[in-house]
Amino acid sequence: MARHARRSAHARPSPSGELISRSAEQASRGFAALRRASVVQVLGLAAIGLALATAIPAFATSNADAADQPPAAAQPAPVNWTPAASTNVASAPPLAPSITDVSTVIKAQTKERRTIAKAKAARAAARQAVAAKKVAAIKKAAVRKARAAAAAQLARAWVWPLASPTFGARFGAAGPLWASGQHTGQDFPARSGTSVRAAASGVVVFTGVDGPYGNVVHLQHKDGSQTWYGHLSKIVVKKGQKVTTKQQIGNVGSTGNSTGPHLHFEVRPSATAAPIDPLPWMKKRNVVRA
Repeated sequence: MARHARRSAHARPSPSGELISRSAEQASRGFAALRRASVVQVLGLAAIGLALATAIPAFATSNADAADQPPAAAQPAPVNWTPAASTNVASAPPLAPSITDVSTVIKAQTKERRTIAKAKAARAAARQAVAAKKVAAIKKAAVRKARAAAAAQLARAWVWPLASPTFGARFGAAGPLWASGQHTGQDFPARSGTSVRAAASGVVVFTGVDGPYGNVVHLQHKDGSQTWYGHLSKIVVKKGQKVTTKQQIGNVGSTGNSTGPHLHFEVRPSATAAPIDPLPWMKKRNVVRA
């Protein structure tokens, strides 16, 4: 009897018990699915509420601004252009330059090179001009210095009273043509009107008519000596005037005791001394034939 009872305790369940167990398991799964659906619905409703809370104030604000603004003019509808899917601007290879583009670049480069070359040539010309001016200034200064030196040398020098002298009657010649019986100077025959110049620098101490001398000029020199120029046809200086070597003082003539146009040139060592032979006097002073 006991052995039968143990066997009945381990016997398989009845069909009604297995059905009840399955129903309970299905019900539990259904409740779990229902809970998950309820959570999803709650979260969805919360998201919708949040979106509405954000959109409604912005919508109200935009409506208020639109109410304050005047109606805008009708604008054409924008063209919604979308490039073809096969067109990729960023990745498209660059187009090869055309002949026109290359020619334009070459012309621009050539123009730039010419402009640079012209600028360089202008700068070189400016430098050359400055150098030429400096050289010209140096030459001009040298010429002025040379002229000043020549003038200073000439001022100390003695020259013949005629530029191309021809020697006539000598000093000391005897004859009735001279009032003292002897010639007191050196004659230089020349055409009437020939320029007569100062034999050395000095001061004019006399001009006018002096008997046998005719029209005459007396010059006083630095060393105290005097030179006289007689028989002039014209006098171009005045008493008290300073003259320089070679400066014109008159013109050849035939005034006074004269038989033809010539210059009577006379030298006196001082204003009160008697006349002396002009040729030795001039040679001692290194007379310049200029």
